[in-house]
Amino acid sequence: MECIRVCCFTSDLEFFQLIAHALGPEYELRATDKFTSAAIREQQEWWDVALIDMRKPGAEANGAQIQMMEEIRQLDSAPPIVALLDEGDRSWTCRVFEKGAYDTVSCPPNIAEFRFV
Repeated sequence: MECIRVCCFTSDLEFFQLIAHALGPEYELRATDKFTSAAIREQQEWWDVALIDMRKPGAEANGAQIQMMEEIRQLDSAPPIVALLDEGDRSWTCRVFEKGAYDTVSCPPNIAEFRFV
């Protein structure tokens, strides 16, 4: 069985190490704290899914995260984008979907739900 390769863009690398461990061997996660075009290019041939940590939104963070989504969506072979969001922020969730997220996972993530996405 081939594993699902997930590239995580986050400023909380330790949190994603825990997620990688909880998901198990069916998933291979790489995490980066760089929300840049260069980070996207580094993963472009590797990933099956892009996971963007969009918790704790703030004006500056929102801009970088939304820009990253737009850059990923413009790729010829763009992977599905899943956004990790704080639970209960409906307006932010709607905006993330408007910008092209395939799905969202609320934080703290339910690992069974996470696998299903």
